[in-house]
Amino acid sequence: MKKVLKWVLISFGILFIGIVGLGILTSDEDAPDAVKEEASAETENTSKTEPKDKAKLKQESSDTTYVDYLKSVVPRMTEDNLELSTKSYSFIEKNQKLFPAFKEEDINKAKQMTDSTINVKLLNKNVEPYLEKMLSFEGNVVTIEETSVPNSKDVMSLVHVIDDSGDSYQVLLFKTSGDILEEDRVQFWGAPIGPSYFENVSGGTTNVQVFAGSHIEKKL
Repeated sequence: MKKVLKWVLISFGILFIGIVGLGILTSDEDAPDAVKEEASAETENTSKTEPKDKAKLKQESSDTTYVDYLKSVVPRMTEDNLELSTKSYSFIEKNQKLFPAFKEEDINKAKQMTDSTINVKLLNKNVEPYLEKMLSFEGNVVTIEETSVPNSKDVMSLVHVIDDSGDSYQVLLFKTSGDILEEDRVQFWGAPIGPSYFENVSGGTTNVQVFAGSHIEKKL
């Protein structure tokens, strides 16, 4: 799991560098003078008329969009045996306030969207029909790691959960897991991305269903 987090952190670094590079390439220094002047005037007018709290809201909205991060991270955390499909990308982007869900109202919405008729056996058979579904599973935490995302204030949690039947789930959540620790009983909500596997300490492999996490909470 530590190897997984190492690759995840590297992927965030690459993504950040790419964003900075794109910003440099698209700088207004390359634009014609007339365009520069028009953009400058528009910026000045906007700064006079747009409320500060509106600008802040835009920044917060941008900061809480994680689907592109997820697209970059998934191949690395699964050692390139899984990618975020177009269908999964579209579903998560459409419901970006739920991935992850920060506010109580969004957490409740994620729970209300949950399709309880879909079980892990169906996912193991063929996950494709369920990529645009919000699902929920319960089990015990095998491992849990939480780290700060480089060059941001974001937190990333990676949780391995095993249910009572011995099926495993790997949940990637772009928010803190709170007071949850190893061996705790938890329930999580999220969208399935697909099957993967990783080497375990005994020398074999563990098969998992990977999830884009929406929310996780301890069961009391």
